[in-house]
Amino acid sequence: MNVIKTALGAFACLLASSSVNAQEAVFVIRHAEQELTGLVDAGLRAEGRERATDWATILRPSGLDLVVTTEIQRSRATGAIIAEALGVPRVEFSKGGSSSIAEFLRENYPEDVMLVVGHSRTIPKLLRSFGYPDTFPISTAAYGWLFIVTPLENGPPAVARLNINLR
Repeated sequence: MNVIKTALGAFACLLASSSVNAQEAVFVIRHAEQELTGLVDAGLRAEGRERATDWATILRPSGLDLVVTTEIQRSRATGAIIAEALGVPRVEFSKGGSSSIAEFLRENYPEDVMLVVGHSRTIPKLLRSFGYPDTFPISTAAYGWLFIVTPLENGPPAVARLNINLR
């Protein structure tokens, strides 16, 4: 498991170091496993807290400058665990604001490396707001997707899609 985390972290760092004209890189993940309470605003299960800690380990070499979450508990908690582990600030947005998140990041963090912790329904919209032209649906049962969006000087961004099953 540690070899996998190290290799993935090195891969993430390599992609983030590309020469770009906007953000260095934007990492996008779905919040970690949520409690099965039936509540719309559920928190994280123990497995979710463990996954968030694993994401921090994987993303440590990427040089994150900022973690962006929604106001929904599971996104907020996932991002808070990662931000605290990496010693970076966390900014919170409303769940439906994927285009405003992209615009805010472009205007305020033009040369930074950041992580956005989204939701299965918002991640495809968020990727499009960063210029990714493809559609990629996310299953509500999938928690292991990592998207690395690297803007290019001309055309749509480069996007690496990794499915990391840590559990």
